[in-house]
Amino acid sequence: MYPTQTPVLKASAFTDNYYLEVYFGLAGLNLVFTIMRAFLFAYGGVKAAAKIHKILLKVIVKANVKFFDVTPTGRIVN
Repeated sequence: MYPTQTPVLKASAFTDNYYLEVYFGLAGLNLVFTIMRAFLFAYGGVKAAAKIHKILLKVIVKANVKFFDVTPTGRIVN
């Protein structure tokens, strides 16, 4: 009916070092991807700012001289 011995639980095949390696591996990947994301956002921001600056400068340079006579300097600079 009932066994006389209690079943023995098998020890896990993975050691603590295995779990630490996996944890640090994931943390390392997270670090790499976070740094890549930061540089890509910075690069994209600089490229976008340069493009907007180029377009705005082209528009201002092509404007009629009357625009500069009528518009205050502070509004143009701002």
